Amino acid sequence: MLTPGLRFGPYEIIAAVGSGGMGEVYRAHDVRLDRVVALKVLPQALTADSQALQRFEREARAIAALNHPNICTIHDVGEGPSGTRFIVMELLEGETLRDRLDRGPLDSAELVDSAIALAGGLDAAHRRGIVHRDIKPSNIFLTPHGPKLLDFGLALPSTRSMTGASQATTIGAMTEVGSTVGTVAYMSPEQLRAEPLDARTDLFSLGAVLYEMAAGRPAFPGNTSAVIANAILEKTPPPLRHGKGALPDDLARIVDRALEKDRELRYQSAADLRSELERLGRHSRTSRVDARPRPPRRRTLVVGAIVAAVVLGLSGVAYRFLTSASAITSLAVLPFTHDSSQPNTEYLSSGITENLINNLSQSGVRVLSRNTVLPYRGREIDPRVAGRELQVDGVLTGRVTPQADMLDIQAELVDVATGAQLWGRHYTRPLSALLTVQDEILRDLSETLRLTRTAEDERRIAQRYPDNTDAYRLYLRGRYYFDQRTADGTRRAIESFEEAIKRDPNYALAHAGLANAYVPSDTVLPPRDNVARAKSAAVKALASNNSLAEVQTAVGRVLQHCDWDWPGAERAFKRAIELDPRNAEAHHMYSHYLVPMGRVDESVNEARLALALDPLDVLLNVHLAWAYLHARRYDESMQQSLKAVAMDPNLEVARTGLGRAYLGKQMYKEALAEFEKIATLAAGVATGPDTYIGYTSAVMGMHAEARAKLEILRERHQQGKATAHDVAVLYAGLNDRGQALDWMERAYEERSGGLLQIKADPIFDSIRSDPRFTDLLRRLGLPTAEQR
Repeated sequence: MLTPGLRFGPYEIIAAVGSGGMGEVYRAHDVRLDRVVALKVLPQALTADSQALQRFEREARAIAALNHPNICTIHDVGEGPSGTRFIVMELLEGETLRDRLDRGPLDSAELVDSAIALAGGLDAAHRRGIVHRDIKPSNIFLTPHGPKLLDFGLALPSTRSMTGASQATTIGAMTEVGSTVGTVAYMSPEQLRAEPLDARTDLFSLGAVLYEMAAGRPAFPGNTSAVIANAILEKTPPPLRHGKGALPDDLARIVDRALEKDRELRYQSAADLRSELERLGRHSRTSRVDARPRPPRRRTLVVGAIVAAVVLGLSGVAYRFLTSASAITSLAVLPFTHDSSQPNTEYLSSGITENLINNLSQSGVRVLSRNTVLPYRGREIDPRVAGRELQVDGVLTGRVTPQADMLDIQAELVDVATGAQLWGRHYTRPLSALLTVQDEILRDLSETLRLTRTAEDERRIAQRYPDNTDAYRLYLRGRYYFDQRTADGTRRAIESFEEAIKRDPNYALAHAGLANAYVPSDTVLPPRDNVARAKSAAVKALASNNSLAEVQTAVGRVLQHCDWDWPGAERAFKRAIELDPRNAEAHHMYSHYLVPMGRVDESVNEARLALALDPLDVLLNVHLAWAYLHARRYDESMQQSLKAVAMDPNLEVARTGLGRAYLGKQMYKEALAEFEKIATLAAGVATGPDTYIGYTSAVMGMHAEARAKLEILRERHQQGKATAHDVAVLYAGLNDRGQALDWMERAYEERSGGLLQIKADPIFDSIRSDPRFTDLLRRLGLPTAEQR
């Protein structure tokens, strides 16, 4: 505290007035102009805080830019002893609105007059591009000449796109020195969600203040910040019907509109709010002069007409809403967005999206798969545009924002045909309620879409959840990493699934995820090391819950790749399809199974079934192209590959399929050009382009180029970066049967995933007659008779 008599330039301290987190206020004497002023000093302890200094200086600039009778006037700004910063303001006589409300609510006439003045002050600030962002009773001072807005220390230039600044300052407002529960109680929903702010956030805060002025109690009460924040985001304040004196219905309507959670439905400017208040003020004054009663019969007729009109209007709205909602027979759940400043939480938005897709698809509505909507991840797109592109009736969008131990989920369902919002809601829950809030969303959507959920549906959905929220979060993280289909992603997925299982040893989906991650593949080398781990995880998944399609699909993959147990694998895939006939992934994996069995026409049929369930899934389009390829239906493979490439020109497996179709049609130049495009896209990361560039060069007679690629692949194999199967492909192209079979034997020892396709792969047609090839098929457990 500063002692009386201390000088700050021409200002001499008289006495302390008060203090807060962002400054200490003193009564001071301006010796030059012989007047008493208020001098606000930044506490010495915060002078080293650059952020605090910036806010302090921002307050000075904000107030200095304003000149309005309902905004506290600034006289001077300067730097005192030891670099102390200070602002000199007019000294106000009176009390804060906070002190006044401690004695009870205001009468309606005083309230309306004060509200008009405050809206006028905000209008002046907003017109200068300044948003206060901290409107609350303690920042409003009641003087004999009207109220004045104080403390623009949180003010920022108004903009619709200042995301970073608003997020930082909003989060800071919850935790900074001097922050109180009272500050949170007047924050707008968008401020709590750390969204970009504009002038409308002040109008919500003013609405909360007006509510308290009328009712004598906060609009959003609570004992903690979390409780208050949840009330602001989720709850509607009790109707304004009580207080000191008669409260006009129009005032309640004005306050209600100011407190709209959706800022698009709120007043769009302080000028609009002030105009409404001024009309109410004039009407109230007129009513007090002329209080003549209306004839009872006329009033009854008028009220009856109004009620009838309202009922008919609401019936029309309800009819349109229910008709539109019930007409939604196909739905796309676009990837929920997340706070890009928290990249480690992207798995939450991804997992919630996938969970909603999986569970909604159990309820009778056609829901596009995650792979179909994945291209929309991170894109700012009109839901109607996305809906038309995806050919669905409805589009669900959302945003997931974790903050400390809280989770905010915003979701909206849009009718593609009309653009109308059919449903929308914010859910703010503790992070520990991640499981239950998703069930809430699913239940609310089911009610909105009028979906029927049988007891069996409820049981099947419940089976997907563990008993432990932490286990569920870790499972979501594992799924997120596994879907990256990279060596590092698979490693992180394995770690996440194993951590989830530690939290809940009976979590079937986590065991299934771990089995899939360990299945020998060409993504993580060497694949043979993971056979025992994959089998162990599959056994535990079955023991935990054998009635989930995902579990049976994982078991089928393990039996196929690890045990070469073809009858067992087929039983598992068929069981998965029986459990969930609409599960496109089960059909997809069963189609993969049928290729090594030589049942290529059946493989095509299963691939078509999978694609019919989700026509816009690019990976299912790619798989059908490969199914055609293995069936030697090259024209159809080429056309399907071209379709997949059009859907995603940068997808390596799609372009590889196109190149392979060109090879089948002996269009070698086109094939080579396609594989070289892939090499450019892959930027040396993948081995596939070099394998097929070498093979195509070999069949074109360009042996020197082919052998150069061969040496590259052999070296990569020694480094553990390529499979023996890759090298065998190149030797087959060079027509070196002995070396091709030798490297196939190595692939057999390595458990290379590509080896399982040799039964149907046209690349190995030239060596099928060799007894060593037949013996290899036998040891793999595959039929040895030619099936074309």
